Amino acid sequence: MNNFNIVNAADIISAVTDFSKRDDNDLVCVWNKVLSKIGYKEGVTDSENNFIGKRLASNSKVVDLKNGVLLIETNHSGWIQYLRMYQNFILKGLKWALPDLKISSLAFRVRGTEASLSDVYENHLEKAKVLMDQKIEKTEKELENKFAKNPASEKKDKNSVNSGKLPEDLFKILENMKNDMLTN
Repeated sequence: MNNFNIVNAADIISAVTDFSKRDDNDLVCVWNKVLSKIGYKEGVTDSENNFIGKRLASNSKVVDLKNGVLLIETNHSGWIQYLRMYQNFILKGLKWALPDLKISSLAFRVRGTEASLSDVYENHLEKAKVLMDQKIEKTEKELENKFAKNPASEKKDKNSVNSGKLPEDLFKILENMKNDMLTN
């Protein structure tokens, strides 16, 4: 190992640490392999683009996988921009290496935030519930306005014996009782 191969602290740690015990199909291991292939050009040694994949791998980590969405954490929002630029390449590499995981998209967060995939779903669900409640209230108001009695019909109801307060069956029974009392 010569000093020219070490780019940053992560390279030093990976050079010292023994990763041979790690499973090659491990998601974290595959993530690092796919990212290390970004920007790699055979025969080019001094290009900044040649190291972008290794730098992305050292500044990002896999946090969670749920419903085909892989949550990635970075230590700066600039790395998220790079990951979005190479998102298609990363997804193809992950699908090729780990087809059984069925990873369909990537989600990102900056280190220090507590956002998780379930939080995103719960927030979306809560917003959908609020929208649904608003639509229901709007529909109820429209129905009330549509079926509300107009003032002319209310005057007729006040003059009639049944002002709409008693059920029809009860009103008929009471009318019959009234007629029976008046005739007897």
